[in-house]
Amino acid sequence: MEERSSEDDDTSTSFDDVTQRIVLHVYDDESREFTSLTTYHGMNGLMLLLYRSHPTFTKTTDRLFTSELFPAVTICRVGGAEQWKLYQEIWSRPDIRSSFDLMILGAPMDAKDELNLRLIDAILLNTTKSDFILKKFLQHSRVPCEELVQSVHIGSRQVKNHCKDTRWSLTDIGYCTTFSQWSISSPVHTIRIDVVSRSDERIVFRMHSEDSVASMRTDGLFVRRGKTARLSVEARKKLFLRSDEWGNCNEGSPTAHNHTYSLRYSRTNCERNCIAEEFLRQCGCVPFYDDTHHARECSFEEHFRCGHSDGTGSDRSIPKCTCQVDCESMDFTRAKLSYLNNNQSKSERSTIAYRNRTTIEISMHSRRLQIDQQSRRIKAVDLLSYVAGSMGLFLGMSCVTLLEIFIYLFKTVWGVFNNQRHKSYYLENLLGDDSSESDSVSHEEIVITTKTKVDDNAFDGTLDDHLNETTDGCENSLRFKLSITRMKSADLHMHFNDRLGRWNFDFEMI
Repeated sequence: MEERSSEDDDTSTSFDDVTQRIVLHVYDDESREFTSLTTYHGMNGLMLLLYRSHPTFTKTTDRLFTSELFPAVTICRVGGAEQWKLYQEIWSRPDIRSSFDLMILGAPMDAKDELNLRLIDAILLNTTKSDFILKKFLQHSRVPCEELVQSVHIGSRQVKNHCKDTRWSLTDIGYCTTFSQWSISSPVHTIRIDVVSRSDERIVFRMHSEDSVASMRTDGLFVRRGKTARLSVEARKKLFLRSDEWGNCNEGSPTAHNHTYSLRYSRTNCERNCIAEEFLRQCGCVPFYDDTHHARECSFEEHFRCGHSDGTGSDRSIPKCTCQVDCESMDFTRAKLSYLNNNQSKSERSTIAYRNRTTIEISMHSRRLQIDQQSRRIKAVDLLSYVAGSMGLFLGMSCVTLLEIFIYLFKTVWGVFNNQRHKSYYLENLLGDDSSESDSVSHEEIVITTKTKVDDNAFDGTLDDHLNETTDGCENSLRFKLSITRMKSADLHMHFNDRLGRWNFDFEMI
């Protein structure tokens, strides 16, 4: 008995009763996952952002190209001394006539050309004793179709009375002849137009749709006298969405650059009006090809000064031209262009008619018409379907979803009251903790209080020294035992990770 009592005394001196507290943190991740799925920051939020950005895509199809869609052809003859026959002083000066031709074509000019244009203004003012109107001058000096076009062939058939269906077109280089309403049985036939010109004249032509205005300065093709221009084109129809349908096109009779279009909106017309507005703002006049503004026509010098930024001849950039595209347009892009010598015999080459003749051959590169149509990427029905699918809905809220929302709201409200009740009764009354400090993360704490006996003389070194002495087979269990035995007072934090599917344990010294 005495020995036993002595052993008890030794045990009481070497071991102490230690109270330990284990704190289990239960995190509320369900609220975060639920709100990420059903609020503006989750999948539904991405769908709403995508819908608000008005996304579109272009769908490309093709169909057979018919002869009714064959484009119109505008042919212009520019320059020459023949138009100045009433003004002998200008007719006898090729240098100043050359500067005038450069101004009409919109080609780069220098300071010498500006002086020549100023000289033309002075000569015309001295001759006419009034302001010279260039538009009327070009109208009186325009070449009739019968003198401009010698013959027209469709395939191997020559068109009789080829000037019957032609019309005059006021372009940005003057009055030109436009061919339209072709009587073509098949679009694969080649159209050949023989044009007559003089040595000091230039031939410019362009293909375009019948309801649009040709922009000859930017899209016109030049042909030298005595040459053959063989052009192959591709047809493409473009359909764009209106502004109220997530697009950026105009149709009907919109107003752009202080002008309301009565018939049909055209981007080419809009750009011409924009240039006229820039001329009017810079010089107080309009170019000769403008027919929408009731203002004074610019003189030759003003055409140079307002149409060019400086004396170097570089084209003036007009950044305020914000012209929208046409909602429906036909584009004829150049697929292949080649210039050849006229295929005639030696006897015909020596004649004046051969040297003055220019041939234009136009053919379709493909019998297929490519159609590019802009469409909405997502519609309101698609958005409702996506949102309904992600929230468990089908054209409305189902009973299951209502129950899930009710459960979520109940758990949220009950979690708040339960957390307050736990802090007030368990933490403050039983453990005496200060509840003023709370974590920013929504979670609950489960406190487990245990009593263990700790041997003060169990270790002479540090905890890491004893951990290094463990074997591979019992490393985890020994480490857990040493940690509990060594720490007289510690917090054990247990956190279940939903994504990894395991518990995380954290120890803290108290």
